[in-house]
Amino acid sequence: MTTPKVEIPELLPVQDEPEATVNSALRRIDAIVSLGVISYRTLTNPPGGSGEGDMHVVATPGGGLWAGHDDAIAYLAFGQWQFIAPFEGLMVWSIPDSELCVYTLQVSPSGWTTLFALP
Repeated sequence: MTTPKVEIPELLPVQDEPEATVNSALRRIDAIVSLGVISYRTLTNPPGGSGEGDMHVVATPGGGLWAGHDDAIAYLAFGQWQFIAPFEGLMVWSIPDSELCVYTLQVSPSGWTTLFALP
């Protein structure tokens, strides 16, 4: 089972290796709380040389390891790409663009829109 909004894994009664579930949940929380992405809808495939904790908003159409994850936040955890599916109100800070962006279908049919940009 996972939480309804950001799908944080929950512990199950009498679960083997609960630390794996807890560690996975902590990585997911770390990603969703940190907000800063190093690419915003510019990459369709994972970049080479990615480091643990790197985060990107996947461009459309996602390919390779990112196929099927258009507009999701991709983050590298335990050497594997993990994804947070976009949902209404999800926000990211685009580090290269100095923009605060929100996912909302009420404003943009593509979902993502810029709320604020530094000059």
